[in-house]
Amino acid sequence: MLSLREHISKAKDPEDAKKRAKGLKVAKRHFDEALQKIKPMSSEELKMYERFSQQFSEAARPKIQPSAVA
Repeated sequence: MLSLREHISKAKDPEDAKKRAKGLKVAKRHFDEALQKIKPMSSEELKMYERFSQQFSEAARPKIQPSAVA
């Protein structure tokens, strides 16, 4: 997002931004800036996401019925 915001802010108008879009690059400094803005997850948040992951991975698994072997 930082790279995109930077690109748009340098453009004169939306059409100029489109023309210069091929020159858009994401640099390490964009990642470094983003890392400065994030906060660590709390233990409760982590547990919540683990429950979501478990719940949705179980729901996505196909239910296989054992076949009757004669």
